[in-house]
Amino acid sequence: MPFEDSAICLAKFENNTKAIITVGWFSQDYQLNIQLYGTVKTIQSQHKPLNKLLAAIQMLTIGSTKFYNAHKAELQHFVNCLIKDKQPTPTGEDGLKDLEAIEKAYKNQINID
Repeated sequence: MPFEDSAICLAKFENNTKAIITVGWFSQDYQLNIQLYGTVKTIQSQHKPLNKLLAAIQMLTIGSTKFYNAHKAELQHFVNCLIKDKQPTPTGEDGLKDLEAIEKAYKNQINID
């Protein structure tokens, strides 16, 4: 690939919260995994889609799978905003702030506003 297949970012926020953000294309299996470590407790959640055959059967019989419902809801919200001429949430400005934070992380800048 002409780009990196993973990235790790260490972030420290204004309220002194620290985060390690890891993303990557190193797995061909789509999954969502989040781990939160606190000073007292930790929590982890992982969601993987059904295998491709079961997902295809579910999509043919009920029209969607639980795994893709969140993405479908995002798209529906955006389309509804277009139809009703309303501001989507998050806004385009929110998306721009995300990209600016990523750019700062790539440049290894210390403060991310």
